[in-house]
Formats: sequence, structure tokens, C-alpha cells
Amino acid sequence: YKPYEYPEVFDADKKAEEEIIVRLEKGEVLKGKVFSRSKKPAEKVRVILAESGSYIGIKRGKIRYGSGNYMETMTDSEGNYIFDCIEDKSYHLLLLHPEMGGKVIESIFPSRDIKEFILTPYGEIEGFAYEYDKPVKNCTVSLSKVSGIYHSSPFHFNYVSSIDENGFWKINKILPGEYRLSVRKKEETGYLRFHHKKSKKITVDPGKKKFIVIGGKGGAKLKGKVTDSEGKGLSGVEVRLVSYDFLSGYYTVTDKDGNYEISEIEPGRYVLSFRVYETHPPYGCGRKVIMSKEKKILIGDGRLFNVDVKLEKEEPLSEGDVAPDFSGKTVDGKVIKLSDFRGKPVLLDFWATWCGPCVAEIPDIKKTYEKFKDKVVF
Repeated sequence: YKPYEYPEVFDADKKAEEEIIVRLEKGEVLKGKVFSRSKKPAEKVRVILAESGSYIGIKRGKIRYGSGNYMETMTDSEGNYIFDCIEDKSYHLLLLHPEMGGKVIESIFPSRDIKEFILTPYGEIEGFAYEYDKPVKNCTVSLSKVSGIYHSSPFHFNYVSSIDENGFWKINKILPGEYRLSVRKKEETGYLRFHHKKSKKITVDPGKKKFIVIGGKGGAKLKGKVTDSEGKGLSGVEVRLVSYDFLSGYYTVTDKDGNYEISEIEPGRYVLSFRVYETHPPYGCGRKVIMSKEKKILIGDGRLFNVDVKLEKEEPLSEGDVAPDFSGKTVDGKVIKLSDFRGKPVLLDFWATWCGPCVAEIPDIKKTYEKFKDKVVF
């Protein structure tokens, strides 16, 4: 049984005794059994049950919880596990064993029937990272799980490997799936952050090793200078070059004179963006953009491209200002504009699937919508 009605707050300092009434209701049960690839019961498998909107990070093979509702248990000697006193709704399930592999079940409902799962063997990738014909220096290789646009999985995987003096790197015990492989460089530009120098989308196969070479193929080079309205070079400007299909991307910052350079670019159509931030908090969220610009460019093979950009400071909005108008499409394809709702309270929520806190607050947004949907435009 689980409590469904009880006082969430009471005064423990009251001298008089206080009667606390808790009402219970029968909870649902989720049972399961886990097997290895050889169909033998898998003991000591870590089993995590999480609600949609939760955020659970798995980095360097260690689980780092974020936010939301989740439960955890371990399989017994017969591979069995059980979650009781849970609600009757859809959950996400993660199975992890240190050696045998793991599995992600994206939608599972409570049931007194035993659900059986076979662990998927881990994959492995290794290779070399080059900057033209020389090994990459002072960088790491990062592997992050790719999620779809409307993907609601609470499990976020990230693996990291160092790169030795010969450019060699290796990542093992990877849960199979689609990932973004990036070469990252740690730099100080007002605060500590990682620059994704170049990235590509790859697939990790179960029980197999894949060899990948990053860079070292020549390709095009893009360079230029970023200046302010007076022609002075701007340092620390974030420069991103992202392909239309998001399968490859390049990242750097301008030097003290405002110059930037991106090398070994694969041919294709890209969006080149420049951003200057007002402050530098330790994380990416919450930074205020004060200057920015985007350009669509076509990169050919083996050529040098030069793109100079002049940025002008954007006038910040203050409380009480009229919000700038913009348009967008609803999920059913209807075009709407912010000005369509002028005169009404409007709640705008800007979020992304890769942002853990953004996803975690969705249940609260839903509750707010149910409470104010007749008064506020969401």
C-alpha cells in the first residue's frame, strides 16, 4: 500500500499532541526477470525505474542523478526484481550490469505478470584523432547519446576518453545506440568550458568494436575576423559551424584579435553562427546573448573560405517593454504569431530535450496549464 492523502507540513514544535491522519491505497506492482545473452539469470543488475520528465545522467560509466522521480533496485541470484507501491502509468526502465551489458526500455506499465529481458552486450570504439596530419593535442573525446526531437527518455549517457601523444583514444562498455562523437578542448575564456572542435554522428553496435579516425582527411578551411561596430576585433566570440542535417559540427572561439579558424571541414551546407555573451556562468544555461549573427554557407572540398563578420550590440529588453513579435508553427502545422495574443497573459517556455532541468519542469508546466488554461495563453 502507498499513502495518497496525508499532511505534507505539520508543526513539530507544538506542545499539544497533534493527530496525523494518513490514508492508504493499494499500489501497482512491476515485476521482471533479467537474463544474460546466454539466457542465464543475471544477478546484481542495477535496475532503475524513472518517470518521464526525470533526468538521470550516466557519465564515465557512473550514474549521476539529476532531478525527477525514480526508484532503484538490484536483481537477485535468479535475476528477479520488483517495484511495488507504484502508480498505474508509463515508466522508463534502465538495466545495467558492469560486464554483461545493459538495456533501456522506453515505455513499460505496471503488471503482476513477470516481464523478461535479455541484456544487450556493450559495444566498444577506438581510433585516432588528428588535426590534419598531426595528433590532436590537449583534447578529449566525448560520446553523447543522441535523442530525437520529441524523445522523453530520462536517461542521458556520456562517455569520455583521453587522447594520448599519438592521437589514440578508446571507449569501452558503451550501451548500443546512436551517439554524437566529439573532440573537445578545455579552455579558459572568462570561465572554464569545453569546446567541441568537431563532431560527427555514429552508431555503436552491440558486442562489436568499431575503429574510427577523426580528422586527418584534409578538407576545407574556414577563417575570418569578428569585429564590433567600430572595427575593433572581438575576442572570446563563440563560433559554430553546424551542418543542415546536424550530423557534423565544428566549434571554436576567436583569439585576442578577433580571428578564428576552423579546419578539416567536410563539404556540405552549413549554418555559421557567432555569439557574444554578457556573463560567463559555469554552465551553458542562463547566459545572456548581447551580440549574435548567423549565415548560411556552402563549403566545397579542399578550399579556403574567408568570412568576416561585424557584430552590433543588441538592445536588451527590460521589464515592461513590448516583446518583439515572432511567428512559429504549432504541432498541427498552423502558423501563429505572438502578436495574435496581444492583450492576453502569455507564458513562453523555451526548452530543449538535452536540457535536464528543462525536461524535469514539464510536469509542473502541465499542472500550471490545467490550472490557468482558461486565463493564460500557453
